[in-house]
Amino acid sequence: MKKVLISIFIILSMLSWIGLAYWAYINFSKKINFVDKSGKNIFVDVKGLDSVILSFKSNKDISKAYIHTNCESESTFITQEEDIYFFKFTLSDQHCQNPNFNLKLWEEIFVNTNFKLTFEKKTQLYSLILDYSSQDIVKTQIALSEKIKTYSQYKELKKSSGSSFMSQLQKQRIYQQLVYKNNLLDKIVEKRQDKYSLPVKGYEIATGLNVIPNADRNYRKEYTDGIHHWWDIMAPLWTPVSAIDNGIIIRVVRDFEYEDISNIKKTLPITHSEKLRNLDILRWNQVWLKTMKWDVIFYSHLDNIYDNIEEGVFITEWTDIWTIGKTWVPDRDYTNFHLHFPIQKNPYNPKKAWKYSLEDIMDWDWYLKWLDATSVVNGQGDIFKSHENHDH
Repeated sequence: MKKVLISIFIILSMLSWIGLAYWAYINFSKKINFVDKSGKNIFVDVKGLDSVILSFKSNKDISKAYIHTNCESESTFITQEEDIYFFKFTLSDQHCQNPNFNLKLWEEIFVNTNFKLTFEKKTQLYSLILDYSSQDIVKTQIALSEKIKTYSQYKELKKSSGSSFMSQLQKQRIYQQLVYKNNLLDKIVEKRQDKYSLPVKGYEIATGLNVIPNADRNYRKEYTDGIHHWWDIMAPLWTPVSAIDNGIIIRVVRDFEYEDISNIKKTLPITHSEKLRNLDILRWNQVWLKTMKWDVIFYSHLDNIYDNIEEGVFITEWTDIWTIGKTWVPDRDYTNFHLHFPIQKNPYNPKKAWKYSLEDIMDWDWYLKWLDATSVVNGQGDIFKSHENHDH
């Protein structure tokens, strides 16, 4: 009897192991895994580079599956090579904050298909590049041209399968990104050969001796540097103001109130930094534009700053983006409406490239600094196009 029980126990144990092995085999055979992607990053605002090709391994048909994400996107099954399935994934949500994605079929999310993407925007590339001189940009292009030549053989895909196909896709992606970056550099170099457009259509820069750069401002010399840094354009309240160049918005002040003037420090001693901040208060509502020439324009004394104007937004030359407002100097009811716009010259310091603080930029020299009045007025023609020469 004892031998019989032992035999039954052995048989049941064997059956259990066989059942467990079969269960594991069935589940393993249906396991779906993420394999690879054509690129690690995705440009959410660049057509063509807003897509990547993804591959998944599966022993069951997943051609009806799609990429699951909370961000606005689109995914399409494109081909199958044995047990490798390829999908094209396009991200159209420029504000997506979730870098995690999974493959989903009906209501089932496959946990082993999780993958991540790095989000990039063309403004990030511009921001990295614009603090460098044109000479350094040209050097970068020379190095890029060699890489483009190397990867140009992957411009068109050759017939292949499986991992070889994905390898080609990855190299094609590198080629596409190199070409895109090189074209972007071309645009920057081209724009740097051009003059700035005038920011208020139909109105010229004022040339009165008291409103040009370097004009005396003795009445505030104790709490600022006592110098007028900028150009003025006299125009009615709410006259539209446009971008004088392609560029990136790097700062927006739209909530200034008259009472904020009380924040100006007038008690001595006043440091250089405090004088810079005092002058910043006197600019009231403002927008800072970093241009293709790597300068920064302070559009000052603004009234209506349009809702789409935010830090990090790329805008193009001549785009109307705000309107002229009040200066509130010397009093609240002052009605001599005009636009102030100093242009700060980037000092080109490679060690600080794209790491400048707001105060650093305030401390840059402005165009035509220290020149006499005649030189300033004559020098404007070297910086700005006339309205007649606006080619748009």
